[in-house]
Amino acid sequence: IIIELNGSGARYGYEEAKIHQLLLENSFKPYIYDPFKRKLSEITSYGNNNTIYCRDIDFIDHRLQSADSMLIMGEEI
Repeated sequence: IIIELNGSGARYGYEEAKIHQLLLENSFKPYIYDPFKRKLSEITSYGNNNTIYCRDIDFIDHRLQSADSMLIMGEEI
C-alpha cells in the first residue's frame, strides 16, 4: 500500500495516526524504497510524504531482486 500521510488527513476527517495504527494492527509495516539499490528499508513511523506499507517483505524482496533491470537516465537499476 502506498499512502500519503502528510498532515492533510485532518482536513478530510481522518486521523493519520489511526490509519497508521490500523495498518500496523493488520501486519503491515512502513518502509521507504531506494530504487537504485532495489531495497526497502523499514522505518519506525510514517513519513512526511508517501509511505509504503508492506506485509510479505520476503516475497517483495525476492521480486525486487529478481526483476529485470531498467535503464533510467543513463543508469541501470
